[in-house]
Amino acid sequence: MKLPLFLKKYFWDTDFTKLNLNESAEYIALRILEYGDLKAVQWLFKNISSRKLRRIIKTARGLSPKSLY
Repeated sequence: MKLPLFLKKYFWDTDFTKLNLNESAEYIALRILEYGDLKAVQWLFKNISSRKLRRIIKTARGLSPKSLY
């Protein structure tokens, strides 16, 4: 699944056109949780299951305490 264009600003160091939610869900979720605005986080919650997000957050390294909350 390709990402919507409004998320491009969160992936400044990556070739955005090659990102795919099915292949890079953890990377995408962590980046949005750390840097995303409300619209980006809402998109994330609609497109990744809560079960998968919980697993990603539990094993995440480098998320700020604010983002973890």
